[in-house]
Amino acid sequence: MKTNDNLAAHWRSHIDAWQRSGLSQAAYCREHQLVKCRFTYWKNKLQQSHSSRTVRSGPGFVPVEIIDAEPSAFTVRLPNGVALEGVCEQNLALVQQLVSVWL
Repeated sequence: MKTNDNLAAHWRSHIDAWQRSGLSQAAYCREHQLVKCRFTYWKNKLQQSHSSRTVRSGPGFVPVEIIDAEPSAFTVRLPNGVALEGVCEQNLALVQQLVSVWL
């Protein structure tokens, strides 16, 4: 039987893979023969655990991934899975506010 740390690591790796996959949760679970309600439980549990450990000590760098960059706008995907689309020079102040709320 897996320990709680092993279970958390197991589900964390699946959740990370799901976020990179672009699949819906249901499709990812079917493809990997996972019980969807367990997947959802661990996704929520790990997100709550991560949120409660996050310390906001002030402004700093946030890891972001640029997806399909266009000259005029791009999409920013945050570590928690939130995607901000249509980011451009004109709305950077708004993007900064949104990032501070979601991280």
